[in-house]
Amino acid sequence: MKLAWRDFATHLKGNLRPAYWISGDDVFLCQKASENLRKVAKQQGFTERHIFVDVKDVDRETLLPVNLSLFAETEKSIIEVYLTGTNTNATFDALVAEYVESSQKLDTKLLIIHSPKLAAKQLSNKAYKSVSKHAVHLEIWPLPAYQIQAMLRTKLDELKLKLDNHAFEYILNIAQDTGLNVAMQQIEKLQLHILATHHSIAGVNDLLDISVPNNNMDIFVLLDAIFTGKLNKVLQLWQTMTQQNFPLTMMLWWLCKELRLIYVLLQEKNQYSWQELCKKHRLFSVQSKRLQTVINVFTEQKCLLLLERAAYVDKAIKGAFVDQEPSQTLRNFIVKLTVIASKANNRGNINA
Repeated sequence: MKLAWRDFATHLKGNLRPAYWISGDDVFLCQKASENLRKVAKQQGFTERHIFVDVKDVDRETLLPVNLSLFAETEKSIIEVYLTGTNTNATFDALVAEYVESSQKLDTKLLIIHSPKLAAKQLSNKAYKSVSKHAVHLEIWPLPAYQIQAMLRTKLDELKLKLDNHAFEYILNIAQDTGLNVAMQQIEKLQLHILATHHSIAGVNDLLDISVPNNNMDIFVLLDAIFTGKLNKVLQLWQTMTQQNFPLTMMLWWLCKELRLIYVLLQEKNQYSWQELCKKHRLFSVQSKRLQTVINVFTEQKCLLLLERAAYVDKAIKGAFVDQEPSQTLRNFIVKLTVIASKANNRGNINA
């Protein structure tokens, strides 16, 4: 059977199935799911754990020992297989299928298969079909914003860490855009920083302090500066991020994402209230405030022209034009966006 993250805790209160396939690209949630599963298994007597990172190493004796009478007397063990991709092989697929479908339901083995999000072709192989039909496929998808918020607040409560509203919004945005794993790592680093600085409440500046040189939040600060028209701050951030070798393609990707969002908001602004748009597009408060203002100086046509220019910048970054310096081309584009945004004023705000 297939299970979603929201159903997994309830499932673990019952009897465990002989096999679990945990798939998804959110590292934190996948790790959390496997930790919870192993915890329950340990409570049910599974004291041994065997880990395999290559399906070729999983032999028949691992899952289906020849001497079943001796097998019943062995300690309960967890067999974990980590797939680096979605590809297996015919031998592994047949073995897993036989193990799962065996009429000899052996309760001394628990098979856990870990993989990234499954490709369409993977859903038709023998191993997956057997697990999904006779055991459990836990499919990890990105969580909705309210569940992400709840998990972040739970983590903060566990660490007895307090964030002001702006700091929490930045952490939430990281979790939504780069995954919970990165956000949780930032929270743990922030706890150590707060202990060292003796701050009672953490703010955005504290988050920036712990993020150098590998700053996962600089891009969000840059976006905020660009689309609120703060050119001096933009140029300072540009210098810092380029010195830290922040990928130019990633910077451009985020800019295009924001432009595409503005384009969609312009298309929908007469169909929904601003609160409805914020809910529909999961806008956090800082993002909502800047977009509600800056949307007044953009048109659908201007967005399309800027996205077309962005495609040109992308080619420049990738070396298509030998006479142009990639970073300078992107810098000019960022400056242009900032100047446009600086003209925003309060006229024509979408009514709440």
